[in-house]
Amino acid sequence: MPVFKNYLPKHTGIFGYVKEPKVEDIAATDLFYYSPHFYKIAIKFCLKHKITTLPCSCDHNLKYEFNPKTKTFKPSKIPKLQKIAYDTLIFDPIVAEKFKKFDTLFVYNHNELVGILHFTDYNKMPVNIYLYAQIIELEYLLRALAHKYNLTLQDLVDFWVQKASKSQYYKKRLKEYIETVKDLKELGKTPDLTWIYLTDLIDLINHSNVLKISREIQELRNGIMHARNNIDAYFEFSTTTMLRNLEAFLEFFNTVQKLKQVRREVEALLRCKKP
Repeated sequence: MPVFKNYLPKHTGIFGYVKEPKVEDIAATDLFYYSPHFYKIAIKFCLKHKITTLPCSCDHNLKYEFNPKTKTFKPSKIPKLQKIAYDTLIFDPIVAEKFKKFDTLFVYNHNELVGILHFTDYNKMPVNIYLYAQIIELEYLLRALAHKYNLTLQDLVDFWVQKASKSQYYKKRLKEYIETVKDLKELGKTPDLTWIYLTDLIDLINHSNVLKISREIQELRNGIMHARNNIDAYFEFSTTTMLRNLEAFLEFFNTVQKLKQVRREVEALLRCKKP
């Protein structure tokens, strides 16, 4: 019987149906340009929106830095590191490296400025849709991996029993399992690996030493599935500070890299014979 048969959705065929968005999919394109012809309007705009940098209307390689204390603008060249191509994948590691230096990146289509990317743009829907699909697909792949390595629900229950004496979390999961089995028996059904949560799959595969998977992926999953703000999900919520917290963004970005790495490793294991 094929490894994927009972665990993969029939309609997907090959995974990757939802492609990774590009920078152009989330960058702001309705730009406000600085011009000496409407200097006072530019000041009001920057103060209202708490913006400190504006692109120049006459030169796409020039920016104007706004000083809110003196209410003045200072021109400077846009450095190469602050530029990014419009067709760059949003989780390309180069993006994070650039954001470590600048909180705002200028988006170019060849030599033309076409948008501005701020790390809070990663709260937008294309990012959530992509990650939602990645996590759903990963759950299917992990179930297929557990099936290939002959891991069963009983293996997970044994793990819970082993941990329950020292952990309230696993004690609770074991209790929930017993109650669920009882309910399913009344319906004439038996629980299997399609019933357990992603965190259970991660525990099962980690405990069985098939692969080591970070539980940070489960936290990412919770944030996406419950439609939480991607950046705020990593810190206590505060509308005044968290939306501009670079540390939160980088942690979020790093967790997505782990998600992509796990997926590559799982797919590799599914394609080769067991050792």
